[in-house]
Amino acid sequence: MAAAVDDKNLRVGMVASIQTFSDNLDWNPHLHCFVSRGVWLASGQWIPVPYIDTHAAEILFREKVYVITKTHRFKAAISGASETNFLACYGTDHYQLQWEKELGLPWENRELYLKLSPITYVANIETPTLILSGEVDWNIPVGQGEQLYQSLRRRGIDTTLVVYPGQSHGIRKPSYQKDRYQRYLAWFDRLLKDGEATSTPTPQP
Repeated sequence: MAAAVDDKNLRVGMVASIQTFSDNLDWNPHLHCFVSRGVWLASGQWIPVPYIDTHAAEILFREKVYVITKTHRFKAAISGASETNFLACYGTDHYQLQWEKELGLPWENRELYLKLSPITYVANIETPTLILSGEVDWNIPVGQGEQLYQSLRRRGIDTTLVVYPGQSHGIRKPSYQKDRYQRYLAWFDRLLKDGEATSTPTPQP
C-alpha cells in the first residue's frame, strides 16, 4: 500500500491492493479493519484520518461504501462510482462473470449478495457523504449512486448527489474535472474546518 499526504490540509490519497478477497467471500470485514484504523504511509508512519475519500482510495469498487456502514469515526466521506446494491449490479454493470465467479448466481445465492451489499446496512450510516457519478457510466451505473443518495436522504443524513452529464466511468471533460475537485475541497472544508467552507462550485457547461 502506498500513500501520499499533504501535511498542511491532511488531504490523504491512497492506493490499496488487496488480492486475496476472491478467495474469501466474506471480504468486507477485512477491509473495514484495514481502513477504519487509519492510513499506513509508505514512510512507515501510521496515522488516523478524519475522513475517507472513497473515490481517491481505490480499494476495490465493491468496498467503498461498506466502510462507513461499519464505523462512525469519519467526519466526512466522498463516494465516486461506488457499487452499493450487488443484486442490482448483476446484468447492469459489465462484471457479470466476476459476480458469478465470486458470489455465484444471484437467484441461487441471494442472501450472500445481500449480506455483502452496503445498501443492506445503509441504516448504520451516519457519515455525511458526497456522491458523484457519470451519467452514462456503464462500468458502475449511476443508479448505484442514486440508490445510496435516496436512502441517505430519506434517513436525514447530510448528502449530495452530483451526476455529470454525458460522462462515463472516468470524468473526462475538463470543466467537470475542475468541478469535481472543487467539490471535494468544499465538502471537506465544510465538515472538517468548523464551518470555514469553500463555496460549492456551479458546474460549467
